Amino acid sequence: MATSQQQIGEYFENSFQFHLSLLYGINSSINLLTLSNNLGLTSSQKSTVDSDANNTAIRVKRKISDYYGTDTPSKINLVPKNPKVSKFFSGLYSKFDNSNPSDVLLEFSQKTFPEEKYFGISLKHTGMGKRTVKANLGVTDILKLFGQSGSGTNWAPNFLYAQFAEKIVKARKSDVETNFSNYGLKNKPNNHFPAGTTVKWFNATFVRNLKNGKNLFESDANQIKDNYINYFEQGFRNLSQEKLKRFIIEDALKEVSLPLYLVAKSGGGVLASYSTDKILDIVSSTIVVSTRKTPKGESRIMLKKQVSASNIIEIRIKFASGQDMTSSIKIEIT
Repeated sequence: MATSQQQIGEYFENSFQFHLSLLYGINSSINLLTLSNNLGLTSSQKSTVDSDANNTAIRVKRKISDYYGTDTPSKINLVPKNPKVSKFFSGLYSKFDNSNPSDVLLEFSQKTFPEEKYFGISLKHTGMGKRTVKANLGVTDILKLFGQSGSGTNWAPNFLYAQFAEKIVKARKSDVETNFSNYGLKNKPNNHFPAGTTVKWFNATFVRNLKNGKNLFESDANQIKDNYINYFEQGFRNLSQEKLKRFIIEDALKEVSLPLYLVAKSGGGVLASYSTDKILDIVSSTIVVSTRKTPKGESRIMLKKQVSASNIIEIRIKFASGQDMTSSIKIEIT
């Protein structure tokens, strides 16, 4: 009975793990002779697959040195079958995706950052990395990142409003009611601020239809956004490098195919997944926090590598409704 491609593929994975372990001086529990007999491989098939596996292991080790230099793994294990069902990857670290295509997993015990500690090898004919997914996080996520906490569903926006917006909004509300003629109004307005004890912002229709004074609302809005930006900038500056990198990789970029991996072709090349080069570059770099002004005068927070002129991500503060002073603050990450 002819040996199936599935049997040969299973043997190749085991042979690759054995030879890569050998190259790194790590003991392997795999007995290739016993395995080849159990799978029904002929001696010729075993010899051919072993040669391919060894050559692939040599190429992989050379490629891994681009990322880890002389650091060597402490463990090299086969990924169990059906890792999605067993939740194998998330069992190692909760942020890892169990659909990760790796067949062999290396562990670098001297690393503490999970995206560096674990590194996979996907033994496939073709491979593509997953796309980056940008995230628009809420202010609650950001405040938790900065170590803040509170109770109730709106504790984070309420905290920020009280600190950085309330005085400005109430001063403008008072001015509109007292000096209404300066805003092109014949009488003291009664529709400018919705009723209710929890209302914090102006009525959007009122602001939009103002004949005069829109520039004052715009000035107030820019001041509020600058207040938020300054607070967030300081918060990011106070984060450790590890927390900054985790925020970028896991929360902002959502690199869901972690841990990182290579695609190794039998008898062919070794390819980096979409995220591998980028994420290891972030992990190995120093992240700096800075701000910039847009042509319209808005401030943005920039998170970038110290040696790079371009941003990894940029953070903008805006009003959710798009109309100044009329809705909650929204964080936009690009």
